[in-house]
Amino acid sequence: MGHDDGEEDIAKFTVPHFGSPSSAANMRDNRLCPVYGKKRNACSYCRYQRCVEMGMSRDAIKTGRYSHRTRTQYAIEMEKSKVKEVNRAEKERYEALLVDLREHEMRHPPLQTPVENKRLLEGWQSAKEDLSLTMHDAEMTEKWLRNYISYAKNVPGFKELALSDQASLVRGSWFEFWFLGAFRGYNSKLQVVAYPNGRCFHKEEIKKVFGEEYTNFSFELADRMRSLDVTPDILVLIKTVCLTFPDRTTLNDKQAVNDMHWMMVSCLLHTLEKLKPGDSYIFPLVVSKLVELRSLTDVAMRAHKSALFQDVLKESPLLCEMVDTKTRYVQGVQKNVVSVTGDS
Repeated sequence: MGHDDGEEDIAKFTVPHFGSPSSAANMRDNRLCPVYGKKRNACSYCRYQRCVEMGMSRDAIKTGRYSHRTRTQYAIEMEKSKVKEVNRAEKERYEALLVDLREHEMRHPPLQTPVENKRLLEGWQSAKEDLSLTMHDAEMTEKWLRNYISYAKNVPGFKELALSDQASLVRGSWFEFWFLGAFRGYNSKLQVVAYPNGRCFHKEEIKKVFGEEYTNFSFELADRMRSLDVTPDILVLIKTVCLTFPDRTTLNDKQAVNDMHWMMVSCLLHTLEKLKPGDSYIFPLVVSKLVELRSLTDVAMRAHKSALFQDVLKESPLLCEMVDTKTRYVQGVQKNVVSVTGDS
């Protein structure tokens, strides 16, 4: 290499030009990176802004980040559980936790049993009733929500949280908790649902209230949930994992909620290994359903804005507080968390 060649090489790194490292750094600092074509060296902020400008949903981006992050965290937790032998004390702790959760669930049961749901589904075919949401539905929903809050308050560590954190958790997870208790009542073949409150609706009736997007998604997800064939023990743990997600909203003590959440995940892993030994696919399948449940919640919250559903909300103050998107919800739900005792 000659002297001139060396100077030319040095000049490449000392003279700023478009696309050089120093120029790119300045653009990143000013958040003015050009994002077009196949250019890949732009910063994440500018790529995100470009996506939004082109019409991508902010909610979709958030869901994607959540999905990737959750799957990664759970995969790490699963690998840790493989290499770490659970000692006897931990096993006993998980067993005791599961017994407590099942007892609390039975003290605050769903409003219909799977057997009753099956009977309702079979009876609907002959009745062919044209049903609509009524005051009765609002009252039964209110009763279910109070049972749900009572269950939440019996989860170990829940009552020690600040009331605002308790309210945030029950508000953020109530729909997923409800769906996990209701999915077995969906029947795609008959296109009907026997809800936990004992009411039976045709798919077309549900569309009138909640719209096509939510209705189709809920039927499809119910089919996929049934394919898991989970036991009551596994299901109650999945519900409680949903209840304790620490990333739904701002929390006063996020670490305490995070600790609760991963305790439930560890208990779920232990129970899956005990009930389905050697099945390496079941936990990833459960995680994928947790991600889908979060997506269903987003769809449901949009569906709850329909005019017909707003009429039902007027008859159920507690349900209204659960789906209210305004910031004042925390105080309203907080009062109900206080009023519903965990010892009933």
